[in-house]
Amino acid sequence: MEIAAKETHTKANGHSSQMHEKSKKVITDEVKSMLVSHLTSETTTSVDDMVTLANRAFTTLNWFGADYGSFYKDVKDLIAYEYDLLTLDRKLDMSSVSELEKKYLDVVIFADDIEEEIEHI
Repeated sequence: MEIAAKETHTKANGHSSQMHEKSKKVITDEVKSMLVSHLTSETTTSVDDMVTLANRAFTTLNWFGADYGSFYKDVKDLIAYEYDLLTLDRKLDMSSVSELEKKYLDVVIFADDIEEEIEHI
């Protein structure tokens, strides 16, 4: 009788353990999905915010003991890509300003040249 009780207890714990693993996988998959959703949304534009969200998600995944090695690399690459895009946008904005300044100087020089020609008439 004692052996049968232990077997039943083991089977119950095995089932409970299986349910626990399935629940854990559902939760960790949802954490990953939510992180990707936030990182790819247009409302999250700050790289600092992206890093904060990622760190919180990885803390949660770590707490659940999830294996997230390749996911971590993908998220890190995504954030680096977003950083590069933001940096490029800033450079483009700055070059646009430089181009406008150059055009302005060209117009000023042209106006000066016309003024000199008018003075010689």
